[in-house]
Amino acid sequence: MEQEEIQPLETGNMALVIAQNKELVKYTNKLKVRLAKSYTVIQRVENLQKENTNLKITNEKLEQENHTIKNYIQKTFEVVNHLFSFPIDSFKRIVDNLIKNLEK
Repeated sequence: MEQEEIQPLETGNMALVIAQNKELVKYTNKLKVRLAKSYTVIQRVENLQKENTNLKITNEKLEQENHTIKNYIQKTFEVVNHLFSFPIDSFKRIVDNLIKNLEK
């Protein structure tokens, strides 16, 4: 499909044409500024989406590691219970108290 050529205006009021042209230039400049701002915002949104995706992946990995560590700790309590015939609840309290004292 061919694009139509813009036909020159036939007007006797050149002052009106010049004034309208100035208004169009101002409007076009405003649109350029808005487009530039929009482009910057779109780039920022894309970067934030990537960062969010990376954070979700990191969070998943940390949750898996946390689950694994909790399982190791539970197994350690069970081993101590079997090896030394020491009640698990008492051992857990001793460990909790130790950790609380170390954090202070």
